[in-house]
Amino acid sequence: MRRLRPAVLMLAALALVGRAAQAQVTDGKNFQIPLEVTHSSPSVAGETTSGTPPVPVNAIGTSETASDFKGLEDKINLPTPPSGFVDLYIIHPLSEPGNTATQWRRDIRAPIAAGQTKTWNLGINTDTAGTVTLTWGSLSAIPSYLQITLLDPRDANGDQVTSYDMRGQTAFSYTTSPATQLLSIRITNTTPPPPLLLTDLKISDATDTGFTVSWTTDTPSSSVVEYGKTADLGQTASTPGDPVTSHVVHVTGLTPNTTYSLRARSSALGFTDAVSSIETQATLDALAFVTPPITLGVTSTQAFVHVSTNMAADVTVDFGTDPQNLNLQSKTDKPGTDVDVLLTGLAPTATYTARVTATAPNREPRVSTLSFTTSAQTQFSPAPTVTDIGAGAATISFGTDTPSTAVVDYGTSQTYNQQKADSNVATSHQIVLTDLSAETTYHFKVTADSPTNGIVSTQDLTFTTLALIPFSDFKVGSITRTDAVVTINTGVPSTAVAEYGTSETDLSGRVLGTTEGTSHSLTLGGLTANTGYKVRVRLQATGKGETVTDLLTFKTAPNRRPGDIVGTGGKPTIADVLLCIRFALHAQTPTSDQAGAADMNGDGQVNISDVLKLLRVVLGLDPQPA
Repeated sequence: MRRLRPAVLMLAALALVGRAAQAQVTDGKNFQIPLEVTHSSPSVAGETTSGTPPVPVNAIGTSETASDFKGLEDKINLPTPPSGFVDLYIIHPLSEPGNTATQWRRDIRAPIAAGQTKTWNLGINTDTAGTVTLTWGSLSAIPSYLQITLLDPRDANGDQVTSYDMRGQTAFSYTTSPATQLLSIRITNTTPPPPLLLTDLKISDATDTGFTVSWTTDTPSSSVVEYGKTADLGQTASTPGDPVTSHVVHVTGLTPNTTYSLRARSSALGFTDAVSSIETQATLDALAFVTPPITLGVTSTQAFVHVSTNMAADVTVDFGTDPQNLNLQSKTDKPGTDVDVLLTGLAPTATYTARVTATAPNREPRVSTLSFTTSAQTQFSPAPTVTDIGAGAATISFGTDTPSTAVVDYGTSQTYNQQKADSNVATSHQIVLTDLSAETTYHFKVTADSPTNGIVSTQDLTFTTLALIPFSDFKVGSITRTDAVVTINTGVPSTAVAEYGTSETDLSGRVLGTTEGTSHSLTLGGLTANTGYKVRVRLQATGKGETVTDLLTFKTAPNRRPGDIVGTGGKPTIADVLLCIRFALHAQTPTSDQAGAADMNGDGQVNISDVLKLLRVVLGLDPQPA
């Protein structure tokens, strides 16, 4: 087929202008451009106007009631005849919301805003070789600020021109074999758009890896922050979603301790972009481990994780024996730079994984993982036994297989309201419990704390103290300048020991009873005259607890002056003379105090010479000797 020259094609197109439908125009927001397609072969039916008044088969345009996507204002392309056809359609991709087809006869969109461009993509398909002409009629009624351009990217007519001002012509022709040709119509609103106003720019919430930028615009618009380490910027962050007037953009993924340059940008349809001045913002220094976390003091049941950070941080340790399920947790109660986190409830000889997380305000968390193995559990060997049980005391004896300190918790119930400790780190332990109540069952448990193997405790154990020895009639009598007699009766055969001295803290004197019995008499000798003493008796009996009496207090007699035989402390009387006569005649045996007072001449004996000397003193013939 011979190809027509471009001039011939243009003349053929101009011949159709007179019968082409004209643009339907209300204003720059509401208009339609009819599109007609014809073929040079008489056997091919073109797509033109029809009806009265003429209605174009194909049209593009805008309407204030339309949307850019498929709507009621759009018309789907009808099926083409089986042969001898030329078909014009407007392409809508299936990706558009609500679209169900790709070829449409009518495509009416929302108005074109100032500064905006919209493009309609056309397809012309024919099964017959010849000249195809696209006609649109006069566009003079459409406001001149709308620039309307036909795009021929494949240079279908061979004139080496790919774009045409559709106001300067009313048709476009090209010669073709059976094929589909793609053209486009681009309409640009050349009205200068008004400026978009941007105010109240703020930068806040700086962290080690980002910050937040907020601002306000007078028209709903997009939210974009352009930023970089230099004033050239080069990176962007945005907040997706519908246009807004209050903008917030979170800039993330930044380098710690670095100063960034930034500016805000907002765009809105029909407006020039609003761009802020360039500001700067520094990120904070990052939280970091000074040294990798380590474990300290690992025992059979617990461990410490030591964490050192470059700033005060809260530390959480998640741990467990299954690395995929760290089901236990321990944490610090306050921030610090050098902290020890105690992990408890561990099992002996088990391997644990611990995930250490350090957090600080406005910083990215830092995480480190470590593992450790607990030691074997301390064993009691030998097991605790109770010996030397008395009425008020008992001894707990036991051993441990590793050096440990030990504590005995005890009481009359399993609440254990008393405690006695052995702070020596050793393997053999004896802990004496005192101040117990007689005939009472005590509960106790032993806890051993090994520096290497941790803490272990026994189950609840018990023992019962012995009964006290019943006693009565505890008293001190026959008190002289140098002697006293302690007597006491017991309800069961017992041995008795008297302990005495001049104070509660010095009961160094001891007198042991010679036999076991129920009636006891203990003579305290070698006492100092005119001196206060304290005495108690310690009783022991088979099957009973050692029993100690309370203290009794007594005072020895004062030294007597010569002649004061009766012991009145005053001057001798006739009673003293009569008593001295009885001693001299051996009618009565004097006590040691009486014998000393009756020995008037100091020869160590009491005789008639002493009686005569005493009589002279009583009669006032001689003075009383000192």
